Amino acid sequence: MPRSKVSLSTPYRWLSEAWALCRANLALFLVAASAMLLIALLPALLQQVAATVLPRTLFVQVGIYVLFSLLLLPPVTGGFYRLAHGAQRGLPMQPRQLFDVLADGPSARRLVLVNLVFFFLMLLGVLMPVAAIGGEPLADWLRALAALQPGAKVLPAMPEGVGALFAGALLAGVLLSTARALAMAQASLSAVSPLRAVADGFRVALSNAGAFLLFYVPVAVLALFGFMALALVAVLIGAVLSLVSSALTYLLIMPVVLVVALAYYAMVFNFFYRAWRDTLGEDDPTDAPLPPPLPSHEIEV
Repeated sequence: MPRSKVSLSTPYRWLSEAWALCRANLALFLVAASAMLLIALLPALLQQVAATVLPRTLFVQVGIYVLFSLLLLPPVTGGFYRLAHGAQRGLPMQPRQLFDVLADGPSARRLVLVNLVFFFLMLLGVLMPVAAIGGEPLADWLRALAALQPGAKVLPAMPEGVGALFAGALLAGVLLSTARALAMAQASLSAVSPLRAVADGFRVALSNAGAFLLFYVPVAVLALFGFMALALVAVLIGAVLSLVSSALTYLLIMPVVLVVALAYYAMVFNFFYRAWRDTLGEDDPTDAPLPPPLPSHEIEV
C-alpha cells in the first residue's frame, strides 16, 4: 500500500522537489532528456528515411515503431528514473548511465512488459472505444479539421456527443498515463513483477485520482497561457528578425524552444519520481537533502 497519504497540495510539493532536483543537476537531466527526446523522435525520422530506400509498407513502419517505441524507449525511461534516484542519493551520476539498464536484462524485460500492458490498455480502453463510439461522424469531423487551411476562421461543427466522448477519453487517458509513469518507476527502482508494478501504479493513481486531477487542471491551464505567451513573443521576434533573414529567426528561436521542451521532459520524469518516492518507494538514509519546498497548506482527501 502507499506509504503516505496524498493531499490536494502534495503534487505541488512533488513539483517543487522535482524543480529543486533538476536545478541541482541541470546538465545531467538536460543531456538525459535530449537523449530520450531523440529516441522518442527516431521512429518518425527513420520511417521517413526508410520510405526513400524501401517500399512504404506497413511491415516496415510497424517494425521501426516496435523497435524503438516498445523495445528501446521503456528501458531508457527506467534509466532516467535511476538517474533521478542516484542524483537524489547524492551519487556522481553521468548521462551515459541512462543506458545502463539495457545491460540489466531482468529490469529491461520488466520495463518492456509494463509498457506493453499500458500500450494495449490505451489502445483497447481509449482509442478503439473512441473510434467505435464516434463512428463515421467523428471520422468526417477529423478529416474536416485536417483539411483546414492556414488562417481559417470557421471550424467545422463538432458532431453531437463528441465533446463528452473526448472528455471521457481524456480523463481515462490521463489516469492511464499517471498509472503508467508510476508503474515504470516501480519497475525500474524495485524488483517486483511486471503485473505487480502495473497494479501498484493503478492503485496509487486511482486512490489519489482527485489530487492528481485537481493538480493537472490548473497546471495545464497555466502551461497553456505560458505557451501562448511564449508563442506570441516568438512570433514578434520572428517578424522582426525576418526583416533581416528568415534563417536568423530559426537560429535564435529554435534553441529556446528546444531548451523549453527538454526542461519540460526532465520535470515530468522527476515529478513522477518524487510521486513514486512518496507512494511506493522506501526511505533511504543516504538521500542528499533537497532545498525545502514552498510552504503549503495540507488538505487531506
